[in-house]
Amino acid sequence: MRQMKTVLPTYAEEISPKTVTKPIDVPEQTLSEEQLQEKIAELSNARYKYEKFRNMSHIDLRDGTTMPALAIGTALLEPKLVKHIVSAAIDLGFRAIDTAYIYGNEQAIGEAIKAKINEGTVTRDELFVISKLWSTFHRRDLVMKACKQSLENMGLDYFDLYMIHNPMSFKEGNDPIPKIANVLQYSEHDYLDAWYGIEDVIRKGLAKRGGVSNFNSVQVERVVDKGNIKPVLNQVECHPYLTQQRLEDFCSIRNIKLSCYGVLGSKGTPEELKSGLSPVIDDPLVKVMSAELGITPAQLLIA
Repeated sequence: MRQMKTVLPTYAEEISPKTVTKPIDVPEQTLSEEQLQEKIAELSNARYKYEKFRNMSHIDLRDGTTMPALAIGTALLEPKLVKHIVSAAIDLGFRAIDTAYIYGNEQAIGEAIKAKINEGTVTRDELFVISKLWSTFHRRDLVMKACKQSLENMGLDYFDLYMIHNPMSFKEGNDPIPKIANVLQYSEHDYLDAWYGIEDVIRKGLAKRGGVSNFNSVQVERVVDKGNIKPVLNQVECHPYLTQQRLEDFCSIRNIKLSCYGVLGSKGTPEELKSGLSPVIDDPLVKVMSAELGITPAQLLIA
């Protein structure tokens, strides 16, 4: 069968790199200069205080490659500490770094990665860098631009995994969460258009593989059914309050790994987005069980 040539649509109006969606600003924590310096010193000395983790488990992906089982998350970090946190994580043995355009800290993360590569702590090939496409870039021709912008921000040539951040498609423009009269504005394009754009990015060599995030079973099935390249991973919130067992079973049958975020209960979630439940890390049962096992609540939840 002859392979059909893919033709991308063209549009009269374009969003230039100077007018693309702006990342959400993360408010700086109210740290005094003394407190800030103490935290920086603590992070800088982490390599001496803690033993480097050398036996990281890996997950087999559908394309025959593997990825580290644990990644350092970078959402909602104190902006002045981002470089120090990422640097300390690499020193301690983390090799997967999970970020996203919307986090607004790509440049700082990229600078930390570059510094560690330059000093010989790690090579680029040893790292697994994950990034995510924001919802205002779901129109197919914008996916490539968004990916290139993120790579430029981080000073990288490619992502090891590039994912659709969530299935909701917002109206294209400068506002990351576009609203009119407090009503969210959606795009006429949807996550399947975004997935075709992810495929374009992979073919171009800007990402080695693609994935999705916050997708339910219906949305995953649609991408698997319609896509030419299949997603290797679906990243979702997962902890004892939200086990995602049925979704994991669904994805496993389709050879898609389920990756978890918020395993400690997302204690740093902005107040207006929190539920009435206390973070799972503070759950009395979690504390009792971890104490009986002689480990911390965080170790229990991650395990």
